[in-house]
Amino acid sequence: MKAKLIVAAVAALCSAGAMAQLNPATATSYMTYYIGGASTQASAVAIIVPTLFAASTPIVTITQTVPGAVGTVNTLTGYYGMSNPTYTGTSQPLLVVYNSTNGSFAGIGQLIYSGPAASSPWFESKILTLGASGTAMSCNLTTAPYTCTSTDGSKDAFVQIDMALSDVQPNEGFPGVITPGAGTNLALSQLVTTTTGLEGFGVAVNPALYLALQQAQGLASSSATAPVLGAAAQPNMNSTDIASLFSELGSVKSAADLLQVSDSVVPNLSTTPITVVSRTFDSGTQAASDIYFLNNVCGNLGYAGALAPVNTGDGGAAGLNPGLFNVVQESQTPNVKADLTGTGTAGYAVGVLSLTGAPAQTATNWQFVKLDGVSPNYSAAGVADAKQRNAFASGSYKFAVDMSASYRKSISSTYLAMNKAVVAGLQNSALHNLTGIAYLDNPTGTYTAGGQQARYDRGGNNCAPLLNTNF
Repeated sequence: MKAKLIVAAVAALCSAGAMAQLNPATATSYMTYYIGGASTQASAVAIIVPTLFAASTPIVTITQTVPGAVGTVNTLTGYYGMSNPTYTGTSQPLLVVYNSTNGSFAGIGQLIYSGPAASSPWFESKILTLGASGTAMSCNLTTAPYTCTSTDGSKDAFVQIDMALSDVQPNEGFPGVITPGAGTNLALSQLVTTTTGLEGFGVAVNPALYLALQQAQGLASSSATAPVLGAAAQPNMNSTDIASLFSELGSVKSAADLLQVSDSVVPNLSTTPITVVSRTFDSGTQAASDIYFLNNVCGNLGYAGALAPVNTGDGGAAGLNPGLFNVVQESQTPNVKADLTGTGTAGYAVGVLSLTGAPAQTATNWQFVKLDGVSPNYSAAGVADAKQRNAFASGSYKFAVDMSASYRKSISSTYLAMNKAVVAGLQNSALHNLTGIAYLDNPTGTYTAGGQQARYDRGGNNCAPLLNTNF
């Protein structure tokens, strides 16, 4: 018994010593590896990051939340521990940061920026710092899991991003949102970009519009006061109507234009405003929506046909249809979901969300609709797809894009090794099984219904059609 107690005491002392060494508040010298851009692969990043640290050593997870733009909070996750010597030669203190604030092209923009820190146009480049004079934080370093939290952004400092994750490819953002090759920006040819999987998207609506669509399509009575849930009552929207609603040129700028029925079918339809809840132009979700519905950016690349998306100036009292048409732009997915939940928006509301998030099946929550008669989250037999994947992986649902990971070609061997490890991890379906993502690593060689693999992808060019690459 005494021997066991002694062993336990020694283990406790060793653990305490290790944690004292890995106290973020006392760090003096450490490497930083910074990943940013899209939030889509957050779950995969959380699984992959521990492989960058030495096996069987403690890791401290740091969460920093600071106020962002009006009504938003910017959240950053850090991981601190001793590095995996496979990548760094010798094991040394390492801080890995994942910051998805403002989405895909905030990450790409940081990646191509190579100018002085003080001139960076990307505030996301400033991340937490460790040490006695660094970011103030409250920590649990006594028992695992070891964690620190912080609401302090006053000591954040510029750090060049090492990898950018994107819902689309780096050249597919809204024109002008990034300016490769201009000023101190690198050209996109100076990046290594790899497709990491096929990501699905859906058109999401608030409860009021879900019910109105059901009433207009005979799926609910005109006297109903709450939407009907389930596959049999999931309403449809046509991509042609959505294109007209989402573009400045389109004539659909009211709920009555969209539904094309009378107030006797949908009560108060003619007087109820409709709001397009979009993302800011540095969002990969917005880029995917613009590509699919508006041929933008594709129609800007040497051919005509790109439609301009609506913006906040097109809504409201001075907009395209005062009193009946509004537009809001949100910097983060949670804000879009809030706008589409319950009565978060007055009247009807519609937006685009990644299929990586599944809606709660309640009458007050946002829901996905069918697109051109095909459901993104129910099978043809009406069975819910928990992974919201098979419809686009099988090719029956078309709103899906090749997502990517990018890093600079000119980097040290240490950072190159870590970049390659992260990319390989993101692609590996054996490590994770993400909702709304279909994999392209094809470990079995074939697509199977309900499996993880995609039968189709766009070959790293989201202006191309989905192609069958996996028989």
